[in-house]
This record gives sequence, structure tokens and C-alpha cells, in this order.
Amino acid sequence: MSNKMSVKEFYEWIDEHGDILEAIENRIYDYDNELNSEGKLETSLGREIGKVELQKLIDDFFNKELDVKYERRGKINDDMTLYNIFYIYDGVHEYEGTTNNIKTWLANHNKDRLASGEGFEWEDEFSFEEIHLSIYKESEHG
Repeated sequence: MSNKMSVKEFYEWIDEHGDILEAIENRIYDYDNELNSEGKLETSLGREIGKVELQKLIDDFFNKELDVKYERRGKINDDMTLYNIFYIYDGVHEYEGTTNNIKTWLANHNKDRLASGEGFEWEDEFSFEEIHLSIYKESEHG
């Protein structure tokens, strides 16, 4: 079994198990209070998952890294579209970063958040604004 998952597989896992994340309120490492008297997690989709199965599911997910290919640092292609990313809360836009691939950035962002015990953030919680970049060679004449 591979230790990597594609961005597509990441989103497929989220689609399949989003009710689990919701049921444990994204508390990946401390969800005992969410288990019923039989030691099972009940989700909004009516699934019941035992603690051992739940822990295996979470461990399998976190033991895989995203299989992402990066451009060499500083390489920007003429045909590349770049986006500034802003997290939106209470009408405030907080700058998160810049990317050329929204889905991949969001998958990396959420994988990191979940691994550190923070909640999943959905695409509609962000604003992605296309930017136009102009890079000039430095003039020898200052």
C-alpha cells in the first residue's frame, strides 16, 4: 500500500468521511466524549463506528502524505494563473497565501490543520482573487 494519496483521493476521503469529522467536531486526537454508551461514534448519516475502527480510519488517513508536485521555487510560467487566498470570517479577509492551484492548496492546508487538531475548512470559507504579476529584471543602471 502506498504512503501517498493524490489530491483527488484526499477529496474522495473527505466526501466519504466528512460526517465522521463533523461528529468528532474535528477533534482528531480527543473524541472520547463523542462516543455513545456502547463506545461507538454516531454520525449525522446514521453510521455507527467503533473506536478501534475509527482510530484505524484516522490513522490510515494521517499516515499518508499528499502526492503533490511542486514547481521549482521561483519559477512562474507565463500561462500560470495565480490567486491570493483570503480566509473570511466576520467580514474580515485574512491573507493565507498565494497559489496557482486552489484545490491542491486547500488539500494541503486542511491536511495540516487536521494533523494539528484543528477543524476542516471548506472552499466557501475562502476568497480566491486572481492576481496579475509583473516581474522585471533589475536594471543595471539602478
